Parts: sequence; C-alpha cells; structure tokens
Amino acid sequence: MSSLVGRALNFEIVEAALKDFGHTVACAGKRIFEGGSVRLLKEGDRPNTFEGEVADDNEKSKTHHVILAYGGTAWNLLCTCSMGAECKHCYAALLFLSKRFKKVEIASEKPEPSPKKARDFFALVADPAKLTERQTDFVERLDDFYQTHQDGDKVNGRVLKALFPKWPEADYWLEIPIAPRIKLSRLQFWHFLVVNLQAQKLPIPDYFGESNDTSASADLIDKRVTKSCRGAQPRISKLYSLRTIPNRIASRWDRYHPARQLASTRWVPANTQKRVAAVSGFQQRKGKRKCLI
Repeated sequence: MSSLVGRALNFEIVEAALKDFGHTVACAGKRIFEGGSVRLLKEGDRPNTFEGEVADDNEKSKTHHVILAYGGTAWNLLCTCSMGAECKHCYAALLFLSKRFKKVEIASEKPEPSPKKARDFFALVADPAKLTERQTDFVERLDDFYQTHQDGDKVNGRVLKALFPKWPEADYWLEIPIAPRIKLSRLQFWHFLVVNLQAQKLPIPDYFGESNDTSASADLIDKRVTKSCRGAQPRISKLYSLRTIPNRIASRWDRYHPARQLASTRWVPANTQKRVAAVSGFQQRKGKRKCLI
C-alpha cells in the first residue's frame, strides 16, 4: 500500500491508504464498519501498529484478527481471513482508525462561536472528543446529506434509512421533501431532521446536546409543515385511487387465464403492491400529522 513519506501517522495518511483499495473491497469493508463489526482496535507494542478484531458482516460470531502496521513509507495490512492481506476486514479496521484520528482532529480545533454559523455538523455536537468512531462517521455522512439538500438533489427514504437504520421500510423509495427550495443553515437542517425523527418516534442522537432543541427554528418549521400538508391533499386523493387497481387487474386475469378456476389467490403485480402500500402508509402518517417537511 502506498502512503505519504516522512510523516507521523495521522488522519491524512490513513485516508490515503483507504483510497488504495479497490471498489469492491472498499464497499464490503464499509458495510462491515457501518454494521458495527469492528469489535476492537488497539495500539500494538510497536510504534504505528494497531491490532484489532473484526467480525464478518454476514456471520457476526466469526471474527478475524487484523494487524495494521505503518512503517513510515508503506502499510502492512494483515488478516487471518482466507484472503490474508488488504481485505475487507483490513479496510473496515483502517476506516475505524480513520474516524478515530478524525475525532482527535476535530476536538483539537477551535469551536465555532455560534451553532448558527457552523461550518460542519461537528460544531453542533456537545463534545466531539466523546464521540465514538461510528458516531464520528455519522456526523461526517450527515454533512454529505446536507450538501445533497443544498444542491437541490432529491432525497428518498433510502438515504434516510442509511443514516437512521430504523427509518420506516415503506418510505424506502419515496421522495422525502425536506424543506425543498429553501437554503438552510446546518442548525436549521438538523432541526428539520429532529422534527421528522420525532414524528416517526425514532431515537434522536443525544450527543448533539442543546442542538436538539428545535425552538430556534420553530416558526420556519411550522410554516413548512402547513404548506407541505396542504399541498399534499390533491396528490393523496389521486394516489389513493390506486387501491382500486388490484381488483381491476385481478378481474381481467380471472376472465382470460385458462387456469383461473385453480387459482386460490388473486395475482397483483409487485410494483402495484408497493405503490398501494406506500399510499396506505402515507395516509396513516397524514392522519397522525406526520407530514414530512
């Protein structure tokens, strides 16, 4: 593995090593890290050497011993898995180490004078030094999500579920309009997310401390909720008519299919089932004032 020469081990050097991995191994290692399968990573007896235990993403009970050693000019990444070196387990452990260095780097920076002028989401965290490696990764990915919103790109439930694993499955492919066409500060954007998490009865990360208090953005959020719910009425009425589609499709199938008398259940296309389920879920949320804003 290549690295930067003549430098003490730091965040920049670890990030450079991560970029040397192939796409397939990197994606597999990232899944292992995000699944919390890096059980342990501690400093070894030699300088710039780390040893850890990493579990498989599909078999949590099976762990592999990894060694990450930086010699000042190159990395030596070893693992007890069948691949032996520079594998997905090594990538996950190296990513874990990267977040550790990132946390130290953020904690050493001068804090922002006001959360409203935050340059990143670490400025909204009560004490960045107390973040775990996975929490550090979450805050970094939250900034990527914020940039997606600022660029005007569409956000769907799949993106939110990647950040919040307990986000409803029914919203996976639905577009989630979070204050569209409005430029928000990072604090305002986080407040919009907090309100939606509360509406879904999902846990809110407590390490954001006072930033979880949405009162500073209450007026903006209330205006957006009212506008969003009012604009959704005609769309809901149109979509709700999809409930009649399965019966119509089933009737045609019963009439023309030669084995109709042998069928015990009516067939409905998978895409139609998903759309009906999505509409039903939206109706239920609407009834409980859970409009996504």
